[in-house]
This record gives sequence, C-alpha cells and structure tokens, in this order.
Amino acid sequence: MAASCQENRMDRFEREAKEFTEKKCPQSFDNGIVLDSMVFHKGPENVMQYCYTVSGPFDDENIFSKLMEEIKPKMLSGVKSAVDLKELKSSGVTISYRYMSSKTGKELYKINFTKDDYRMRHGL
Repeated sequence: MAASCQENRMDRFEREAKEFTEKKCPQSFDNGIVLDSMVFHKGPENVMQYCYTVSGPFDDENIFSKLMEEIKPKMLSGVKSAVDLKELKSSGVTISYRYMSSKTGKELYKINFTKDDYRMRHGL
C-alpha cells in the first residue's frame, strides 16, 4: 500500500511539473535568464529539474560557473526554506537546476540538491 501511495505522489509531481511548464513557461528573470521548463524525472532517484536558458553577459561558461559557485550557498538556503518545495523535500526528491547557453545550446552549469543537502542543519 505504501508503495502505491508513493507512486501516486510521484505521478502527481510529474503531472504538476508538466502543467507548470505549459501554463507558466517561459518566465524571464533579470540578467538574461529564462525558466524554460520544469520536469520531474521518476526513477531510483526522483528529480525535479528546473531548466533555464542564459543569454547576454552571463552566457559564458567560466563567468556563469564562477557566479553559481558564489551563490550556491544562497540557493541551498532557498531550497531549505522554500515552502513550495515542502512536499518534494518530504518525499526525498532531488531538486536540480540546469542552465543552458542560448549561444551554444550547451550546458553552462547544473546543480543538484539532494535530501542529504537540504536536510542538513549546518553548513553546506
């Protein structure tokens, strides 16, 4: 019975991600960053992935990677405190952010926050 409930929850996460993408994407943010989609990957490690495209001055792998390393602690803090991620986190879902270059189509940066990351009380 528990596996059935868990599977239903994962199916719902998948459906809600698809609906979010259809209704609310693309979303533009400052500095040429656009949220293109939200995708839920079911499997041994369930992952909610936020897919972004980067353009403008930050569309450079070295610049963007350096920026992301600097803000990674703030991102983790945001994941830990985000009320809208509560159910995903209680289900142990990995929260993933993937940034693609609008110039090259290649991945600029990807960061995953696992349950071990966002359930930690202190530090990174």
